Amino acid sequence: MFKILTVLTILIVLIGCEAQKNDSLFVEFKGRKIDLKPYIEGFPYRGFTPFYEAGTLYYYHQDSTTMLKELDLSSKVDLRKGVAVSDIDLSKRNVWEIRYRKTDNYLYLIGDEKNDEVINLYCLNPATIKDGVYNKKGN
Repeated sequence: MFKILTVLTILIVLIGCEAQKNDSLFVEFKGRKIDLKPYIEGFPYRGFTPFYEAGTLYYYHQDSTTMLKELDLSSKVDLRKGVAVSDIDLSKRNVWEIRYRKTDNYLYLIGDEKNDEVINLYCLNPATIKDGVYNKKGN
């Protein structure tokens, strides 16, 4: 969580500072030059949604696909070790909101599956993940 806050702080600094006119993403802050390129262009994670009652952090991992992943908040957070909660490529659809419901321990995703402005509601059971693999049948 500390790393996430650090990255967000650096991004705020970027907004408040003038970047150099060349292609680099250097900013000057308190007499130091900081290269933000690895944080802006190389950071494949976004959409952090912690659900403290579930003890879980959900986020998107963007690569050749966009996958929704989860991490246990009770251990050290390493975004590279997240487990996909679904095999759905979310880069091909809009997801507007993710909610966790404590009464059934399910995730509810509100989005648009076909980009036709029809609101879709998805229900995912994170408990169907075993050994890092999402099992659609929950076995």
